[in-house]
Amino acid sequence: MPRRTINWNVDADGDWGTAANWDLGRLPDNRDNAVIDTADPHTVTYSAGTTRVKTITVGNDAFVVSGGLFISSFGANFGGLLSVTGGQMSFDGAASSNIVSAFSQTGGTVYGSYTVTGAADFSGHVKQTGASTTTVLQGNSTFDARLALAFDHRIINQGAITITGGTIFASDNTSVEQVTNEAGGTIDIQGVFEIPDHGSGFGGVALVNAGTLNITAGGETLLDCFFTDTGTVNISSGSLVLGGNAHDSSTFAGTVSGAGSLVFGGGAYALDAGTILTVSSWTMRQGADGQAVTTAVNGIVSYGGLFSQGGHTTVTIGAGDKLRFTGSAGFTGGFDAATIAGAGTLTFAGGTQAVNANVALEVANWVISNDAATTLNESLTYAGAFTLAAATTLSINGGKLALTGAASLAGRVNGSGVLKLSNAAKAVAGRSVIAVRVADVGSIEAARGTLAFTGAISGGGAMTVDAGATLEADSTVASSLSMTFNGGGGTLALGRHAQFAATINGVGAGDTIDLLGAQATGATLQGGDRLVITNGATTLATLQLAGDYSAATFNVASDGKGGTNVTVTGAPRAAPFIAAMAGLGADPHGPGPAWIASHADAWRPMLSAARSVHFA
Repeated sequence: MPRRTINWNVDADGDWGTAANWDLGRLPDNRDNAVIDTADPHTVTYSAGTTRVKTITVGNDAFVVSGGLFISSFGANFGGLLSVTGGQMSFDGAASSNIVSAFSQTGGTVYGSYTVTGAADFSGHVKQTGASTTTVLQGNSTFDARLALAFDHRIINQGAITITGGTIFASDNTSVEQVTNEAGGTIDIQGVFEIPDHGSGFGGVALVNAGTLNITAGGETLLDCFFTDTGTVNISSGSLVLGGNAHDSSTFAGTVSGAGSLVFGGGAYALDAGTILTVSSWTMRQGADGQAVTTAVNGIVSYGGLFSQGGHTTVTIGAGDKLRFTGSAGFTGGFDAATIAGAGTLTFAGGTQAVNANVALEVANWVISNDAATTLNESLTYAGAFTLAAATTLSINGGKLALTGAASLAGRVNGSGVLKLSNAAKAVAGRSVIAVRVADVGSIEAARGTLAFTGAISGGGAMTVDAGATLEADSTVASSLSMTFNGGGGTLALGRHAQFAATINGVGAGDTIDLLGAQATGATLQGGDRLVITNGATTLATLQLAGDYSAATFNVASDGKGGTNVTVTGAPRAAPFIAAMAGLGADPHGPGPAWIASHADAWRPMLSAARSVHFA
């Protein structure tokens, strides 16, 4: 049967349910194409009952659904304002088949897919639903509503939405509704707004931002939902709080900036390659009811604002990837541990960093560089490769930093705590000052420049000075340690020469023992390979040597700075130092020192490196 057209027959406002308002003298039904197009714009109201039409076409008139159920089966076109204040408006077909020039919803329910080409306004308590259906917003829209979405209904913004308040939530617990801000679209949140927790089921609301999301309101904007960002997020005021539960997740691949704060408050987050974070502060805090917070770093992420990582949170850095903090960072832990883990690199590249109790570092590489000032509170054991670059400071306030992996030290270590080196420590350039007590159960190597220890050195490990480098000891050095000249041209500088008790191996031509601030007149090898350095009748230092010095002559001369250089002639050059034996304190000229038998526990970590980070 061909479709029939039925027309609104009065040039006046009226109610759909009045038969006299139609040219056929009856109400439209499911066989009709209903048309409302008056000479002067009027308002037609649908208020009760259930009506299905094939299509509806409205010119410049306003159409209001205030009650009942109105269904358009094969398309709709509203040239004026469509208002839903109550009841139910239902669209069948694709969004492209249902075109609305202007839209307002202050109540009721809208089913199905439709496109608003102009302005749209949402306020009050409203609902949008329909299995796999879509609302497309192409114009300038305003939102201050409590909007319920259900059964995989999606809202797509291609224009600009201004949100002054309200909430968007899932009204069923089995499907995932979605709000998408497409590329070129803008969502501007100017008031208190949230997408709340979706409960313990599988349903919820997902927010996808490929355009621009602006947070311009003070206080917290809560998105306790699935969030994906490939566009731009501007937080100019207040804070954007993401998640509060373990089943929330977010992915960032775009730009997040502004003077406000970004808060990860629960769930899982991924910072993909190319992510740019330039907000004033970024916080990872424990989720609601103790839920875990996890963040995955993929690629290179550089962050220059304030960072705070609380308890029960984990940052994982992928292999070959980097997380760089160029601003201040606080890793706090609290009652629950905070963890930074992964096969990548964590870099402190500026600002002030604080690593507090209950923080675990399990990354492959930890680098402190670019004038970063780092403070360690309490104790931390770190098993990865550690680099303290030049012009940087590490302060240990009480407790202990135990480095069980490779360590490269070119900066300064301060504080009242203990730096425990259980593997290899190297000075890589310039003057490196280690100003805390050091427990050496591995090896300390001055490879280039000067590696100076102003605190006491204990343990049963080894120390080495390479050609052209200087190892400086300005406090007590235990007799259980060994020290080796490796390759010729090295310097052992002693600030407290009388308190240096370690066994010295391999001193030969070109090597120097520098007694800082002390003037000596002689150096004599006595029984038991003890080198006695004197000033007249006064003994300045007695140093224990290991090797054959029977044909050697020890010489003294001014170091030009108020001290004395002690050198040797006629001594055979020792075999090059073997780094692999450093932890055993091997003597290239004979059997190892006696502490090997009595300090097995001290050097055993060198043979089996710790597999996980624990608190010492």
